[in-house]
Amino acid sequence: MDREKSQLTILVVDDDQGPLLFIEHVLSSANYSVLTANGGDEAMKLINQSMPDLLITDIVMDKGEGTELIIKVRQMSNIPILAISGGNIGYGADYLEMALKAGANASLSKPFYKMELLDKVTELLSLQT
Repeated sequence: MDREKSQLTILVVDDDQGPLLFIEHVLSSANYSVLTANGGDEAMKLINQSMPDLLITDIVMDKGEGTELIIKVRQMSNIPILAISGGNIGYGADYLEMALKAGANASLSKPFYKMELLDKVTELLSLQT
């Protein structure tokens, strides 16, 4: 990808402020432009204004579920999507598998490390031409 990181917009969607702020900090520190939303409904409003270069979404949320968001975005765009979930113990992998079937390009199970996130973001952004 030829564009500078600061020109790339990543939308992060999570209704849990801890992971949301962690991801926002990691990506901002890596010079990405970051937008945040507290659920799928808020995310769709932002997406309808301007399509991000990458979507990172939690799966289990109260205000617009992540799998539903992935399906809606897939109907509009081919942008890379990273699904994240801690889920309930024993169910997280199932949620992530559902997200991949719904159209996510990759997944990460919470909690994850800074470098895991950055490596996955770099990999997904390289999919775009």
